[in-house]
Amino acid sequence: MKWLDKHGFKYHKLLMGISDKGPVCEKENVTLFIDNDVKHVKEVLSRGIDSLLMTDSYNGDCKDCKRVSSWEEVYEYISR
Repeated sequence: MKWLDKHGFKYHKLLMGISDKGPVCEKENVTLFIDNDVKHVKEVLSRGIDSLLMTDSYNGDCKDCKRVSSWEEVYEYISR
């Protein structure tokens, strides 16, 4: 949280250490989910929640995910 605060990120709530993210995203009414784990992104996406895969060295095999490579790209996506 300190990093997010230091860099000016706005957020309502952070949920961490959750292995089954789909139900939590539904319960919390998440409108945009961002993660670097293909499994989590696909699960949340399957629930109809807009999801972005943060590109990493180990997740290049997901061709059907919307990808971003930086927080600047996330901002551009949100701004559209």
